[in-house]
Amino acid sequence: MVHLTAPTIQHGFRGIITLEILNHGPFYVKFVPTRTRICQLIFETLETDPTAEIDSQFQDQSSPSGKR
Repeated sequence: MVHLTAPTIQHGFRGIITLEILNHGPFYVKFVPTRTRICQLIFETLETDPTAEIDSQFQDQSSPSGKR
């Protein structure tokens, strides 16, 4: 399972982007570089400037838990 509750990286975000993966199955999962595709990154063009700064516990995070 790949974490899906925060699918967007907002304009102005500062921090480490973490891909959270959890294996609920009884077997090991092997990820093979350049062959295992588990996510995508989509770039979108903003038509106007953002109207506010990001107010999030994850801004400037330095670990997956969101701690600074």
